[in-house]
Amino acid sequence: MPDALKQFAFSTFLLFYYNRVLGMDAYLVSLALMVALILDAVTDPYAGSISDNLRTRWGRRHPMMLLSVPLLAVGLFGLFAPIEGLSGPPLFCWLLAFAVMTRIGMTLFAIPWEAMFVELTDDYAERSVLIAYKYLFVWLASAAVGWASWTFIFPATEAHSPGHLNPAAYERFALVIAASISGAALFTTLLTYREVPYLLQPTRSAAVASISRAVRELLLAFRNRNFLVLIAAALTSAVIIGMLLALEIYMHTYFWQLGSEEIRWFSLASLLGVVLAFLVMQATGGRIDKRNVLLTAYGFTILESGGLVCSRLAGILPQEGPFLLSVLVASMAVRVSLLTLTGVCASSMAADCVDVQELRTGRRQEGVFSSAIQFISKISTGFGLFLSGLLVSWLALPEQADSVSLAGGTLWAMGLTVGLGIPLLQLIPILLIFRYRLTAAQHAEVAAQLAARHAPSQPGREGSPTPLETVADAAPEAGAVNRGGALAQRITRPQSRDN
Repeated sequence: MPDALKQFAFSTFLLFYYNRVLGMDAYLVSLALMVALILDAVTDPYAGSISDNLRTRWGRRHPMMLLSVPLLAVGLFGLFAPIEGLSGPPLFCWLLAFAVMTRIGMTLFAIPWEAMFVELTDDYAERSVLIAYKYLFVWLASAAVGWASWTFIFPATEAHSPGHLNPAAYERFALVIAASISGAALFTTLLTYREVPYLLQPTRSAAVASISRAVRELLLAFRNRNFLVLIAAALTSAVIIGMLLALEIYMHTYFWQLGSEEIRWFSLASLLGVVLAFLVMQATGGRIDKRNVLLTAYGFTILESGGLVCSRLAGILPQEGPFLLSVLVASMAVRVSLLTLTGVCASSMAADCVDVQELRTGRRQEGVFSSAIQFISKISTGFGLFLSGLLVSWLALPEQADSVSLAGGTLWAMGLTVGLGIPLLQLIPILLIFRYRLTAAQHAEVAAQLAARHAPSQPGREGSPTPLETVADAAPEAGAVNRGGALAQRITRPQSRDN
C-alpha cells in the first residue's frame, strides 16, 4: 500500500500541481523529479545490500522499514503543502528537496519489504498467487484513496472547475496522503514483525556495509542471464509507464474533457480491473507459463490504448456524455487488469531468478535483486518524467490555468503522441521478454536441488547430473543465509500460522 499510494500521488497530481496550479514550467518540474529519482536510485543497491546482510534482534528487514515512516510523513506533506508565495528557483529547490526525502523514505521501506515478500514462499505457482493477493490490496487502497480524493478533496467549485485546479485543495490532500502512506508503512512493519523468527537470516554478520560491496553484489546479480533480460525489459517499460502515468491527468482533463466528478469513477474501474486479474490468476493457478502471460498482457495493452484514442479522433466515440464515460471506465478496468497481470508475472519471474541465483552461488540476494529492479525502474521512470515535461511544453496547452479547451491541432497531437505513439513503445519489452528462458519445469528442478542441498542428510543420487547441477557453485560467502534452520522453524510452526 505505501508504494502504491505514493505512486498515485506522484503520477496523478505532482507534475500537474506544480505546472498548472503553481505555474512552474513543466520541463522544470519534470527535471526536479528526474533528479530526485536519480539521487534516490543510486542508493537502492546500497540499501539492498544492507538489507540482505543486516543482523539484528529485530531481523534484517524491519529496522529499515521503521526508519522510513517519519521520512515519508514529512516528505509527502511538504511536497503538497509548500510555503505560500514560493516561486522560481526557491520553489524548484523546495520540490527537489521534499521529493528526494520522500523517495529515500520509500526506498528504506520498499526494498526490504519486497525482499521479505520473496522469502514467504518457494513454490513456483503459489508465488504468483501470493503476489496476486498483494496487487489486490494495492488496488483496494488506491481505489479507496482515489475515490475519496476526487470526491471530497477535489470537487468542482464555482471558482475552480475542474476541482483539481484549486490550490487550496492540495493542502488537504497533503495531510491525507502523508498520513495514509506513513501509517500504512508503520502498520505493515509492526504487523509483520512476528514473522522475523521464521524468515531467512544471515549465518553471521557481514562486513560493514560499503558501496564497493553493494556494487560487487549488484554485478553478481547481473550475471544471472534471465534476470538481466527482466532488468532490460523493466528499464524500457518503466520509461513508457512513467510517461503514461504522468500524462494521464492531462489526457483526462484536456483530451477527454473530464471533470473531477467523472475522473473519480476511474478509481472504481481500477478496482474492478485488479479483481478481474486476481480471478484470472486464481483460475489458472500458475498452470500457464508466466512469460506467455506477460507477453499477452503487453500486446493487449497496446491494442487497448491505441484503439480507444483512434476511435475518438476518427469520430466513432462521442465527444462527451454518459456513453463516452462508460467506455472510458470499461477501458480503464481492462488496462489495470493487464498492468496487474504484467506486474504479477514480472515480480514472480524475478523471484524465481533468486532461487537460481542461490543454486549457482550459494547466496540469497532478494534485497540486491529488489534494489536492482528499483534502481533501473527509477532511473528510467525519471527519464520518462522528464520526457513528459518536454512533451507538455511542446503541446502548448492554454496559458490560462482554468482553460481546458484545446485547438484541433493540439488535440490531434496529444492523441497521437500520448494515446498511440507512447503505448506502441511496449513492443520493445515484448521483444526482450522473448529471450527469457526460465520455464516452470526448470524452476521445479532448481527447487528440488535446493531442497536436497539443505536437507539434514543428503544421500547420493544416481544418474547423470542435470545442466543446472553442472554449474560450479561458489562456496557460501559472508552474509549467506541459514536457509535450513529457517525452514526447519517454519515446518514446526502451528498450522494456523502457515495458513
